Amino acid sequence: MSVGGSVSGDAPLFRVDLQVADLPAGRTAQLVVTSEQVVVLWTDHDACSGDRTGMTCTLTGGTTSVVRVNVVAPSGASITASLVLTDPDPVPGNNVWRADLG
Repeated sequence: MSVGGSVSGDAPLFRVDLQVADLPAGRTAQLVVTSEQVVVLWTDHDACSGDRTGMTCTLTGGTTSVVRVNVVAPSGASITASLVLTDPDPVPGNNVWRADLG
């Protein structure tokens, strides 16, 4: 299992697309999104809740939906997505994705 992402846009408005890969059917995981120097972030994804500076998404295995996060931030801000699993992951090194914005 792993998390990856991509960033598009320019300061002050960025779009971050996050994707969890290889989560087996029947398993759930939390995708925790945190930020530094971000003014506000939000998503319309049904699996996510949080406030303007962070969110948690509960994802179910077997789905391939992208979690799109909209971010208002200055250049130099950062965003981190961490995959939290209920069962141990044999390759935990790819469970965190981080990007500097702008």
